Amino acid sequence: MNFDLSEEQLAFDHSLRRMVSEKYTLALRREHQKSDKGYSEDVWEQLANLGVLGLTIAQERGGYGGSSVDAMFVMNALGPALLLEPLVPTCIVSASLVEALGSEQQQSEMLPAIAQGRLTMTLAHAEPESRYELSRVATSAERTSRGWKLNGAKSVVPHATQAGQLIVSARISGTVDAAEGIALFLVDPAAAGLSIRDYTTMDGTRAGEIRLENVEVTASHQLGGDAEIVEHIELACDKGATACCAEAVGIMDALHALTVDYVKQRKQFGTTIGSFQAVQHRLVDMVVMMEQARSLTYLAAIRTAGTDAAARRVAVSAAKVMGAKAGKFVAQQAIQLHGGIGVTDEYICGHMAKRLFTLAILFGDADSHLERFIQTQDAHPEQFA
Repeated sequence: MNFDLSEEQLAFDHSLRRMVSEKYTLALRREHQKSDKGYSEDVWEQLANLGVLGLTIAQERGGYGGSSVDAMFVMNALGPALLLEPLVPTCIVSASLVEALGSEQQQSEMLPAIAQGRLTMTLAHAEPESRYELSRVATSAERTSRGWKLNGAKSVVPHATQAGQLIVSARISGTVDAAEGIALFLVDPAAAGLSIRDYTTMDGTRAGEIRLENVEVTASHQLGGDAEIVEHIELACDKGATACCAEAVGIMDALHALTVDYVKQRKQFGTTIGSFQAVQHRLVDMVVMMEQARSLTYLAAIRTAGTDAAARRVAVSAAKVMGAKAGKFVAQQAIQLHGGIGVTDEYICGHMAKRLFTLAILFGDADSHLERFIQTQDAHPEQFA
């Protein structure tokens, strides 16, 4: 399959890289981190103007109708900038859920707002004891005369405080780990009874711990009615995982290039360290790991755009496992070849490593995806013989 970019895609890729290179120096990134939102509203507006925020949203909803493959190329281009903006939580995960489950009114109101940069959203699904089990939901939703009353807790919700709308999962029936009986609700972060403890994560982005105590929502705020919600949550999270893998590959590309440039300049024993064969071997090993991650990310993007759920699970989990392994290896080699400067706060190398380590655990760590990979293959041996 040919993965060369078309002329239009190359022009778009160039525009993205130029924009973030101007707007996302390390010094500017620190300023964005210190702002109330924790990211740049100016950059968010520019991403909207370039069409990035509406890339995967249907054209009739104000987007461009792109696929997971298109999103992969965009995230790869944006990766080296280490964006702080809630691109994946809003435009990949939340938009996917609204488009799949939302009513006509919900879609017509929220999807154009996302594409235009007027609305940010995030999925509040993970809980303190759920690990990466998507069907383990202890937060409860009790039916009332006006709609629903929510009680429970959500953990490590990306951009929770900064989101204009939360998508909260809650159990309306069944045991805590049952796949059935889960519903999704649109909740205002400022709703009575909802509290958020905001904090900065290792890579500089924001997340929050959410408590829901008798939070009331109307029936019109339920997303998807009584449909089989877990399958849609899994698909949305797989799209998010694929986007994270693509971002990681973009960061690895930049980190390798940065390291190559450094070893060509750093001198030891009267010559550049890049002339040493042992150093060259390390750089080649970085490329090998990086290319394996890239290939599996391509496959994951293709499978995520398809309809075969089993093939998608295997491809996404393989990409996540390889991406975590490659990201760790590339980051460690880059830091060691840079020496002490590699871990200083004033140099981008250490920040790239932190982002790679964070991406490795978003939407499931390597262990959880390896387990899913094995379980899916065992359940569908005929497809993977």
